[in-house]
Amino acid sequence: MSHSVLDEFGRRIIENVYNSTIDQWSALVSGRLKGDRADRIRNEFSTMLADNKLTGKFVSEIVQSTMHNLLQWIDEDVDVSVLLAAEGSGAVDVRDASDGLAGEIYTDRGWIYKYGRAVE
Repeated sequence: MSHSVLDEFGRRIIENVYNSTIDQWSALVSGRLKGDRADRIRNEFSTMLADNKLTGKFVSEIVQSTMHNLLQWIDEDVDVSVLLAAEGSGAVDVRDASDGLAGEIYTDRGWIYKYGRAVE
């Protein structure tokens, strides 16, 4: 299967899910995100954790766990298919392009390392 399709899927899921979620929660915790929900969550966090760097690390770990579970579900549920077409190729089921989608996010060659944003 086409490795470029798998890499493109990885880039898109990290940029649109992982990075966006990290950015949203970093903005919420730091006070840049406004609103009733943001205020409520920030107040709850502030009573539990005083160190925003520690909070950012927890957010990153929670998002990684969520990504892992999402990718594992896509990989294992035979009723689910994610098709993606990279430049010059037909649609490929990303499950078939990987030997384990959840593992694609880890290591120094994984999607988070290649496409992820650092946690503030």
